[in-house]
Amino acid sequence: MSSINLMGSYSGIDMSVIDSLIEAEKAKGVKFTNQKTKIESEQNAWKDVNSRLDALHKKLEALTKKETFETRTVTSNVKESSSLTVSAGESAAVGEYRVHVSQLAKSTRLTGDSIEGIESIYDKLGLSGEFSITVTPEGIETTPVENKFKIDAEDSLRDITNKINETTKESGIRASIIDSRLVLTDINMGASTITTTTSLTNEEGSIVDNTLGFDGVESVSGEPAIFTIDGIQIEKNTNSIEDVVEGLTFKLSNVHKEGETEVITVASDNEKTTSAVKEFVEQYNSVMDFLSKQLDVGDPSAEDNKTGTLTGDGTIMRLQSGMRSLLTRNLEGDFSGTFKNIEDIRITLDRYGVASFDEAVFN
Repeated sequence: MSSINLMGSYSGIDMSVIDSLIEAEKAKGVKFTNQKTKIESEQNAWKDVNSRLDALHKKLEALTKKETFETRTVTSNVKESSSLTVSAGESAAVGEYRVHVSQLAKSTRLTGDSIEGIESIYDKLGLSGEFSITVTPEGIETTPVENKFKIDAEDSLRDITNKINETTKESGIRASIIDSRLVLTDINMGASTITTTTSLTNEEGSIVDNTLGFDGVESVSGEPAIFTIDGIQIEKNTNSIEDVVEGLTFKLSNVHKEGETEVITVASDNEKTTSAVKEFVEQYNSVMDFLSKQLDVGDPSAEDNKTGTLTGDGTIMRLQSGMRSLLTRNLEGDFSGTFKNIEDIRITLDRYGVASFDEAVFN
């Protein structure tokens, strides 16, 4: 029994025509899908180009910075020196310095007697009034400043140290507690004198002789740092010295033995410079290689030929040409005749546009 084509009976369209229409619509869908895939691939390729150019710009930017070419290294003839460390800035002159540290800078300290009548540093002292501290630097013509602190009956030894330390930045005094003793330290190193005065009353309102342990106690004066550089003796009220040799910072941490001299060598940091140039060349080659792959036409005669994602794109072609020009044109700026082009710093291009860097000749 033959099949009955009901649709064809009424419309004149049989199933074969419908199948053809469906296939035609499918073909349109495949075409649109392919176009979408192509556009997305191009977008991703451009994003990749942008990120690679951004990385190249950062490498190139490093070559425009003074510190890339003028960074200094500092070494000592004493391995793992415990006496000093030296750091160098861009302005430090290349050379050797012979250093001997004979005395470290110390701060003046005033240590009171143990406070009687308390079991803990948190016990209230029951004293009210005023506590004054004065620091007088030696050898400096300056008017000593008296720092006054209000004491309340509820204050403990810990409360008093807190009040002093809250004003350390302004007063220059730091307080601490050791074995129920109040210890006052001048935050500025060097010779000075610390004195105290009190006007205190007890909870009954009577004047007391309690001086918070400082009655008859004298401060132990600090000392300046004493060291020599190339035989020149220097004294400073700090163990971190920046104003003796231009570009160098000396941090003293211990004294040398009698007759011991530490040789500090300041040299140019060629490794940092060569590393910056190498990284630029590597990133340049990476960008150029990527652009070439995007523009690759493959083998047009091949049946299944595959081309680059951005083949024929005029913008990419101009970009590639401009990149190649970057390494072949003369340098801009005042180089005083030292450098005229990239080849003068030993970067060369081969016939395929690949850059290379001769590190040995550059150094």
